[in-house]
Amino acid sequence: MFSQSVSQSVSKSDSQSVSQSFGQSVSQSVSQSVSQSVSQSDNQSASQSASQSSGS
Repeated sequence: MFSQSVSQSVSKSDSQSVSQSFGQSVSQSVSQSVSQSVSQSDNQSASQSASQSSGS
């Protein structure tokens, strides 16, 4: 009985740590993709303004 209760508590703590690490990796990848898309739009607007000034 005692060994069963110990193994159950260990498996519960493992599943919690796995879900936490998975949630952190997802949030990190989302924030990275957002920052990349923002920097790309900034680069595009800068290149557009530069081409317009050179064209004029």
